[in-house]
Amino acid sequence: MPLFPNGSDTAWSPANQRAAFLVFPGFLKGNLGGPTPLRVDTTRANQGILLQAITDFALPDRVIREDALATGLSDITKEAGVTGPPAQSEFSASTPFALADVRDAALDGATRASDQRDFMTFGFDRWEPPQAA
Repeated sequence: MPLFPNGSDTAWSPANQRAAFLVFPGFLKGNLGGPTPLRVDTTRANQGILLQAITDFALPDRVIREDALATGLSDITKEAGVTGPPAQSEFSASTPFALADVRDAALDGATRASDQRDFMTFGFDRWEPPQAA
């Protein structure tokens, strides 16, 4: 996968971005599956394995799923007697193209195939872009 040495430039297109995104799930599937000599970094380990590793030390008081995140975090701050920051409804990143502009069925399939366990364990569904208010 040819990449630009200093990030994106004017020749980088949504098709280039999509192709780059399609490479990563293949690597991830191999890395999580074990046939690569590269250790599984915690930034890309599946959530089930991370939760299992935590329980080897101590049981979590709760596991909050994404669809209940705002309420769950609000409940925790109330229980702790502190005021937390407001929940964000969107994640933003400095990228040349929005995910909604480059994602397609092939990328969805590759992502699901890269870590089927988390999709099944946590009930993950296909990502949908935020709806305009």
